Amino acid sequence: MAVAAELGAVVRAGGRVRGLRESSAETRLNLLSRQSVDGLHRHLPGAVRQLREAGAPVDWAQLLGDLAGWRQYGGEVKRRWLQDFYRERHRSGVRAAREADDAEGAGGDM
Repeated sequence: MAVAAELGAVVRAGGRVRGLRESSAETRLNLLSRQSVDGLHRHLPGAVRQLREAGAPVDWAQLLGDLAGWRQYGGEVKRRWLQDFYRERHRSGVRAAREADDAEGAGGDM
């Protein structure tokens, strides 16, 4: 069972799962983070639909809390979403580098 994650990390993971370009996932998250409450009502359903189709594990309770506090704490929420996205991207890059190093080490032993 997958652990539910913050929206930023989920957008990053959802992009990987569905084969979306990373820049598309990043653009989507940046668009969401620039929205007013009304803008979120227009743009968030489509983003959530894509994530659900990808099987990405959204933390629904956290998302609800983020949306409820958007007017008062929107800056903090946006920053957290973006930080989570970039943190997950960094982790993915580190994992990929380790796997490449391991594969190279395994193939180079003679």
